[in-house]
Order: sequence, then structure tokens, then C-alpha cells
Amino acid sequence: MVRRAPNGETNPEARPGHATCREPAPLAQCATSGTTMKTPLPQACLCLLLAGLLPGCQTGEPVPAGELKTRGVYTTLAPREPALDLPPGAWVPRSSFGPGETPAAVALGYGTHLQPEQITLELVETASGRTLLSQDCSLPFGKALVRPLPIRLSGDYRVRLLVRGTEFDAACFTVRRDATPVPPATDYARGVFTVNVEWAGGPATPDYNHALVYSLVNAVIRESSRAAPSLFVQRPPGCVVIQAWLDAQGAVTEPRIAQNTLDSDCGAALLQSITSHSPYRPWPEEMRRRGPGPQPIRITIRFD
Repeated sequence: MVRRAPNGETNPEARPGHATCREPAPLAQCATSGTTMKTPLPQACLCLLLAGLLPGCQTGEPVPAGELKTRGVYTTLAPREPALDLPPGAWVPRSSFGPGETPAAVALGYGTHLQPEQITLELVETASGRTLLSQDCSLPFGKALVRPLPIRLSGDYRVRLLVRGTEFDAACFTVRRDATPVPPATDYARGVFTVNVEWAGGPATPDYNHALVYSLVNAVIRESSRAAPSLFVQRPPGCVVIQAWLDAQGAVTEPRIAQNTLDSDCGAALLQSITSHSPYRPWPEEMRRRGPGPQPIRITIRFD
């Protein structure tokens, strides 16, 4: 099993005194079997806080009008600089976000001078009751934890803050997107990519095929991380099939989408992930003896 961070690289070490998130399980897990490799879609660490300003959403102590919450969770507009380190009181609460606006979750008021507080934050889609994200986080004393929330669909959402399994606070917010509202009862994909390669000109050697699939799935991880944060969020399962040629130097040429059950944006992002990391490993001598010309390949990328 090969483990990768959401961006395909190892996670940077947390800086002392800064709020950090700890994933309950690696966000990228790759497993190979034959010509198949699976890896979860990179997902952002969800450490959220929302001031429960809407009726029925706040479970902590009420906050008087005009005052900022000093303990609990609330939402704000996501900063343009992810590493922006502002004091806890600098984040202005907001409960409504329009097209082009990314909400961010803010959590604060936990931990002691000697020990950070271990909390769990969950993002829930109100209409369906689905839990979209759930993360364990470490929150140092006197710090605010701020993380953008990748949300693709219009609708109402709720963030829950739990300590040792008990809800301490919760808050609601609304997102308006150009896309349609939350679809009814369709299960979303879990965020797992499966990559499979078929060789029309004859099978590749097992070692080369494994290496190629490994490189392709890492390319998908990196490019999906660089795409719009909400591109692969709240989507039902689907697949994209890409036909191309692979020459002896490992270069992919003439790629085209032969099938796409996601949408055009997802298809374009996955096609870009394959072409932008070309060339791949050159053929071994055993494959070169079959002929110098490129071989047609069929790459199936499933999203489950």
C-alpha cells in the first residue's frame, strides 16, 4: 500500500503555535491489483467553526448581537492567502455565501496553555443529512483554526464541533451556487479514484504496467488537488475513459475522451492530469523488441 498526502506529497510539519489538523486516516491510499490502483480523492482538512447565528443551529451559549463568538464554531469568507495568520477576533462571521464565494470554517476557544484540545468537526448537508466531511483536529490555546470548505452545490449546511464524541457547538450557513440545488437521495462518491490501463497492441510487462498505473494515479492526485477545490465534491460516482498512444519514450500522444459520465469540467481536469505529466517511464527492452512504434492504450479513471 502506498500512502500520499492530498497533494501527492508528504504533509508539511506543523509550525509551533499554529493550529493543525490530524487526519483519522490518510487521504490518499493507493492499492494495486493487476492493472488497477485506487486512491481517495484528495480532500481538504476540514477544521471548521461557525457561529450558530441562525435559529436552531447554535448549541453553545448564545452570542449577543454585535459580539464575536469567543468559543465554538462559525463561518467566515475564506481568506485568499491560506497561510494568513490573524488573531482569533479578526475573522468576521458570515452565514450566507454567493456564487464565487468560498466559505471557511473557524474554530476557537479550546485548549489550555499546556495542552491543545482534540476536537472533531463535521460538515453536514442539511437537506439530505449526509456528512460530507469529518476530521479530527488539534486546536492550541488562543488560536483560531480556519479552513476553506469545498462546497459545489447550493443549499443549507451545518457544522458540528464535537469533543470526545459529544457535540459542544454547531452552526448553520447557506451557499448559493450557479449549479442546481442538492439532488435528491443520490449517493455521493466517497472520493476514490481507480485507474486501469488496457493495451490494445499487446500486454505490457507486469512491472512496467504497475509503474505506469502508479504514475498515472499520482498524476490524477496532483492535478485534482490543483483544480477548483469543489470540482470533485458532492458528485455521484462516474468514470472518464481516455484513449491515447504511448510511445517507447513514455510520451502520451493524441489523447481524447472516449467516454465521460461525470461532466465536461471533470473530464477536462482528468485529461489534463494525464497529458501534463507525460512523458512517463520509457519502455523496457522486452517491450521495445515488439516494435518501435507507439501502442494504443485505453485509460479508465473511475470516481467512486
